[in-house]
Amino acid sequence: MAPSIPDATAPFNFIPYEPKTVLDDWEDEPGRWSGTIKCSLTALSPLLVANVHTRREDDSTDCEFMKIDGTPVIPGSSIKGMLRSLAEILSFSKLAPVSRDPIFYRNVTDNKVYLPGFAERLPGFEESVMGGFLRRDGVDYWLIPVAVDPVPGNSSMEKDHKNYLRTGANFTGYVTTGGFPEGCHKTAYKFPKPGPSANKIKLRREVYDNFEAQLTESQRKRWNKERLTGPGFGHPVFYRVENGEIAEIGLARFFRRKYRNAAADLTGDADGAKDFCSRLFGRVGKNRDGKTETRKGKAAVGPAFVEGKEMTPREV
Repeated sequence: MAPSIPDATAPFNFIPYEPKTVLDDWEDEPGRWSGTIKCSLTALSPLLVANVHTRREDDSTDCEFMKIDGTPVIPGSSIKGMLRSLAEILSFSKLAPVSRDPIFYRNVTDNKVYLPGFAERLPGFEESVMGGFLRRDGVDYWLIPVAVDPVPGNSSMEKDHKNYLRTGANFTGYVTTGGFPEGCHKTAYKFPKPGPSANKIKLRREVYDNFEAQLTESQRKRWNKERLTGPGFGHPVFYRVENGEIAEIGLARFFRRKYRNAAADLTGDADGAKDFCSRLFGRVGKNRDGKTETRKGKAAVGPAFVEGKEMTPREV
């Protein structure tokens, strides 16, 4: 079995957490105190908590300070957010929010991890280049593997390269991973027409979702979903095998592979409930299954009513 792509080398991988900030459960522990702290704040620079934007005749806008019964006010949620930001820094609390989007990796010079991931074959298939036609039937995605052959670039291909790029109505059976011959790739790949008895392999939905997520901007321009259900054979793709099944697909011969973890998987507990700020202020977020989870905080912050003269735009 080929080794998995390692985790990205990034700060959330090698900066250690502070053990003292990870708290044990103390929901039902007796002896805790509660109370109210009243304080005053001083604005050392011009301050605006926006409320309603009013459009002027010249199409510009005028923004009013938030008010309650005519009195300027700073909502408790705004103050709580400011306090939480400072508390997260001082207590080494968990990074949040952190992206749950998958991260992909491509390095064709890596013959220890990346390239060996393309070595495993489907049972019964011994082709050196693994490719086939991607089709969609309802909500399901299927792959029809075919015996793909590399075709080195030559003068005849360069003269008629547009034909080699066609794989639609005027099917010639050739695709390239770049803009041949303008691009750096000098090899095209021949995708023969699948026979009536060709194997049809159902893909896990995760495989297709990761395929769309790893497409580059240039690949998205060449990607045509209509071919998945059209009259042809489907869209030609390359694939990778792991544990005897198709694990990933892509438009390039060596496409971008997925890292083992997303950034959010490397930030500690799935619910982030054991760091100081999550306990004190509460949280709303998603767990590793993508479901929303909430945790009630221990601190509530009320609004601050502004005293003093309100500045006009000219005074600012």
